[in-house]
Amino acid sequence: MTGEQDFSPRRLPAGLWCILIFVLSSRSSLPSLPGPGWLDKLAHFGTYAILSALIFQGEGKNGLFGPLLSRRTAGACLAAALYGVSDELHQLFVPGRQADPMDLLADALGALAGALCCALWVRRFSGRRKTSFLHAVIQSVVNHRNEAP
Repeated sequence: MTGEQDFSPRRLPAGLWCILIFVLSSRSSLPSLPGPGWLDKLAHFGTYAILSALIFQGEGKNGLFGPLLSRRTAGACLAAALYGVSDELHQLFVPGRQADPMDLLADALGALAGALCCALWVRRFSGRRKTSFLHAVIQSVVNHRNEAP
């Protein structure tokens, strides 16, 4: 393995996000989201979309999944979805918590959405100057505001 595959600072945000998920999942109870029950599923979807995007970004072209965009997308999606499975299994051992198959479905769909959004972003901007994902997002917002009347 190369040094980049062993540790890269680009992987740190995904690792920190996993720790946050684990810590929150270890709590016996979490505050309920006000409103309809599907907001919980939306929170799961968003959490795992972010995780998948962080994994995608953290791996880069020379990461664990290789240089192909399709492998990088599938790898980020699969890694985030598997973390969702481990999170639901972890909740079986936390007093007051339970595994929910619908949460797992929301986790997997969020992971898929996050990886696909990143892949589409890379494909859209692949011919341009190489920048980080976050820099490209900020630049897009700034450009959009400058074009507004």
